[in-house]
Formats: sequence, C-alpha cells, structure tokens
Amino acid sequence: MIKKDVSPQEFVSFLKNNNCYKQFRRGFYTPCKNEYLRDFYQNSSKECFSQKLMRTNLDYRLFLSHAFEWNDTKEGYDFWHSVRHKWENI
Repeated sequence: MIKKDVSPQEFVSFLKNNNCYKQFRRGFYTPCKNEYLRDFYQNSSKECFSQKLMRTNLDYRLFLSHAFEWNDTKEGYDFWHSVRHKWENI
C-alpha cells in the first residue's frame, strides 16, 4: 500500500531511520536519467539536499522508485527494492 499525503520530513526521516540516507544521496547524485526529477536536479548541491527536498512539490510516495537507477548503485537493485518495500508498508 502506497502512503498518501507524505511530507518531505517523513521521507528524510524514513531514510535516516533505515540507515540509507547517505546511500540515497549518493545514488541521487549520479547523473540524472529520469525526466521526472530533471527540474529537481538543476542547480542542486549536496550541501542543501535535505532543505531542497523540503521545498519541492515532488510526490514522495513515488520518489524512492524514481530518484535513480537502482542497478547503477553499489547497493544494487535488491537493496533498494527492500527499502522501497519498507517505505510502501509503513
């Protein structure tokens, strides 16, 4: 079940509570291949990642699935699939 009305704070807290915030940031800053996030990536810096998340209107219910190519990370597809499963079931 996908959460409804998810806030940016909830998303960041989830990542931190599941010990994958740093990994998410690293994956997020790989070259953008996803049109869904193209505007978000423009002028984005690592230093303001959390703050930028708080100001954006992205759909956080789907953000984890679309932020980057899971296979392109050192954690791999299975890791991110498991994280997404937790996110969708909280």
